[in-house]
Amino acid sequence: MSLQLFSQTDIEKLFPTLAGLQRTTFLNWIVDCQDSYSTLTMPTETVELNGKQYLVFETSTPKATVLLREEDNKVLIYSSAYEKDLVFYDWTLKEGDYLSYLMADVDTLFPRITVGEYKISVIVDWHYVKVEENGELITKKEPLEKKKVTKVSTITLLDGNEYKMWEFDSQDIYIETLGWISSKDSRSGDYFRLIEEPEDRQIETCGYLGEFLVCVSRNGQMLYSIDEEEKQRFGAACKCLSAGAEDPETNIETITTPTPTTQKIIQDGQLYIIRDGKTYNVMGVEVENMNF
Repeated sequence: MSLQLFSQTDIEKLFPTLAGLQRTTFLNWIVDCQDSYSTLTMPTETVELNGKQYLVFETSTPKATVLLREEDNKVLIYSSAYEKDLVFYDWTLKEGDYLSYLMADVDTLFPRITVGEYKISVIVDWHYVKVEENGELITKKEPLEKKKVTKVSTITLLDGNEYKMWEFDSQDIYIETLGWISSKDSRSGDYFRLIEEPEDRQIETCGYLGEFLVCVSRNGQMLYSIDEEEKQRFGAACKCLSAGAEDPETNIETITTPTPTTQKIIQDGQLYIIRDGKTYNVMGVEVENMNF
């Protein structure tokens, strides 16, 4: 494996949607547990592996480093478990097509490869499940579930161009180039939403209210941003623009991304968080049948 130097033109040909991509997400916490903050995800460098060029991305949820490349209008992710690429995003999907979830670091039998200072996550498209066979509970390896495309449409982003938008039966939505923008769970802003964590590593964290997308730019051109009022309400800064550039107020009426709304209530000495109509305790566990 080696590091490579390319011109900007070469980079954009190799990575038509990934080159220059910057995404700011906001991780929202209860103040008593941890300060909320904005985090920037972007490619860090280009590497060669098995004769192919990849961009190195550091993710935030789960915390990991991955290798991505593009081919045939798809974003591919390298799996050291298979020593090949898996489909991560597919910009060619049609209504009725399926896309598989992926999972990170599910088996320590597969060694992580190292790129410079980065340890690359092991990515697979299966998980372990417990099933009963002949009266005994055993562990089996099964493929991860797939989500079905229910609708394909277009949307105009802040650069004035139209992009494809996919909706899935899992209530997830992603947009060409932007990646994931919404989800039924708390990781609505994460480009790496398809990379799941094993259930035994999904530890509830005090006061975590979720993550949402603040802004996206590509090569300095803003593609998406929540409006200034929302930024101020959450204290969420857009980090996507180049150093010294202003964070402009933008009108994004053409984009219907839900942003989390939260309310804290104390009842019988217990703190509860109401987020988007659902109630959670301070450990982030959903609580049902609460009457306030």
